[in-house]
Amino acid sequence: MLLGWEAMSRHGHSDADLRLRQIVALREALAGADPRARGQIWRVARELRLELGDSVAKVPAARALGISVRGLDHWVAGGEIPAFRRPGAGRSRVETDAVLDVLEEVSVVRRAGVTSGVIAAAIARMRIHGRLRPKLKPNESPTELRRAYEATTPVDRLTIAAELSNVQTRLAAMGARS
Repeated sequence: MLLGWEAMSRHGHSDADLRLRQIVALREALAGADPRARGQIWRVARELRLELGDSVAKVPAARALGISVRGLDHWVAGGEIPAFRRPGAGRSRVETDAVLDVLEEVSVVRRAGVTSGVIAAAIARMRIHGRLRPKLKPNESPTELRRAYEATTPVDRLTIAAELSNVQTRLAAMGARS
């Protein structure tokens, strides 16, 4: 008998789709884990998250969420799930953390018994709790930047600084290899 994740990978799911679902499952397991196991679970989830990078292609993101790419494009166009296109790239990608946030909320909504309109219900809950990630906008004015800064907490700013530091370290390591 195959384990759940092995069965998924043998039925055509991509590695990114699988990683997204695994991370959410590990995050959910954190809530019920004893304190000693929490650190180990968190480290494994973090390693899987780092494997994905800052963005995910739309196809695996849509598969993980259980919607079509066209449905994902709807949520991206509405600004609920941030997406961006790298210079020189032909296709846009969605922000990994945003997909993980929505996927976690989808799990909560499904456990509550919702069977249709799950993505809409999850995003509505995230909007109510102020957990939607803002749509990425290049070249914001200083006034908009100040307003965005004032809307964050010190913990939010520290998290962003840590993520930027991680990206800088990874870019430096990549440059050293080439």
